[in-house]
Amino acid sequence: MTAVVEPTWEETEFGGLALERDRFGRPLVIPPEGGRPVPYTRVTTLVGALEDTYNLGRWQQRMVAHGLSVRADLLLRVNSLGPEPAKFLQDPRGQWVANPRHQAWKQDMDEACEAASEAAAAHAKATVGTSLHALAERMDRSEDVGVVPQDYLPHLAAYAEATDGWEHLQIERFMVNDELKTGGTPDRVVRVPGYDRPMIADLKTGDVTYGVGKMAMQLAVYSRSEIYELSGQRRPLPADLDLDTGLIIALDSTRATCEVFEIDLHAGWQAVLLAVQVRRWRSKRGLMTPYRAPTTRPSASPSLSWRHQPKLTEAADADLRRALARAESTSELEEIWRSVEATAWTSVHTLIAGQRKAELIKAAQDG
Repeated sequence: MTAVVEPTWEETEFGGLALERDRFGRPLVIPPEGGRPVPYTRVTTLVGALEDTYNLGRWQQRMVAHGLSVRADLLLRVNSLGPEPAKFLQDPRGQWVANPRHQAWKQDMDEACEAASEAAAAHAKATVGTSLHALAERMDRSEDVGVVPQDYLPHLAAYAEATDGWEHLQIERFMVNDELKTGGTPDRVVRVPGYDRPMIADLKTGDVTYGVGKMAMQLAVYSRSEIYELSGQRRPLPADLDLDTGLIIALDSTRATCEVFEIDLHAGWQAVLLAVQVRRWRSKRGLMTPYRAPTTRPSASPSLSWRHQPKLTEAADADLRRALARAESTSELEEIWRSVEATAWTSVHTLIAGQRKAELIKAAQDG
């Protein structure tokens, strides 16, 4: 029996031509001013900068552990790899060099963990979710959904009931935000009975308990994007599109229920702006450089930068405070006081000088 491979949304949308991507999977987009295509960040990547992955990481660990328990061959493979090799080794000349076994060990271990995750059916729900996504899209396009397994007919019925009366203005259209240099595909742009303006809507088939912030960010970016054509042309979304509220269609792939939730796009957009700053910070270079000892030793004498200055700079004020705190005698304190312009002397300086004077007097009495 020959397997039928469904075309991707890109191949369908762009008339059989797929949107090009670079080796990192980023979409290659023609800039608004034209020229060679450049990589745009995927929307999911941008919003992931603020994602809390703690629960996801714990779930992945559980799947790998379970997969190893049901696949003795994978457990044997992991055991055969042994502990993690040292990252660096000393060569015969005593120089530290990268250990080639370390990278090979990481790759082999990653492959074994991936296979264990698959063995635990960690991606089974994702496969079902992808299929339900595709069938829901066919329904919204008024296309034949073909033969659907009996177990999943209730899912489609629940989806149809939840979205009854909706007008689908755009379905799975690739969009770009040139200001953020992002590209991605929202599921729908819809008009919904009871709402005054068209809205961005996204279909989720997993647990929507987690990742609400990420969803709000995703839809916020899409609501501020434009439809992209392979020619490089952009087409705006409806001028009255709601930028404050989006819709999440939560089709539960386990319970065959479908609920619709409003989601705050205004808050999502504020988080997007924060995510941009986070990504810029993560890409910042030159924060740490090798230490170089000074070629000349600094003078042991205190700085005199405060002398005869009507207004002290921050550095001069710091020098003055240090000099007061380190004065060796009350006469030195008086000399410092006389060297400071009246307009530059503050109550803080009086306090420091008073404390130092008391220390000097006490030291003299004790001595």
